[in-house]
Amino acid sequence: MDICEVMHMGYNNIQAEYVTDGSILESVNEEKDLGVIISEDLKWDKQCGAAMSKANKILGMIKRSFSVRSREIVIPLYKKSGQASFRILYSDMEPTLH
Repeated sequence: MDICEVMHMGYNNIQAEYVTDGSILESVNEEKDLGVIISEDLKWDKQCGAAMSKANKILGMIKRSFSVRSREIVIPLYKKSGQASFRILYSDMEPTLH
C-alpha cells in the first residue's frame, strides 16, 4: 500500500515492522498533516522553520510589490495575507462549512 506509512515515536520504541496486505509499511521520520509537521522526536524545529519561511515569502512579496514600506501599510497587508492563508487551509479542512 502506497498510502500507509509508519512513524516510530519515543526513545524506547522497538521499531517493529508492520505488514498490511502482504507488504511491509514504509517507516518515515516525519509527516505533514493539515499543514502541521510531526516528527518522530516531537520537536517543533521543522514546523517553526516552515512557518518562518512562509512569513519571509509573504514579506518578500510585499517588499517587491509596494514601493512605500511604512508600518501603517506593511502590517495590515501582512495580517490580511495571513488571514487569507488561514481561510484557504480552513476551507480545505472543513469544506462543508461554507
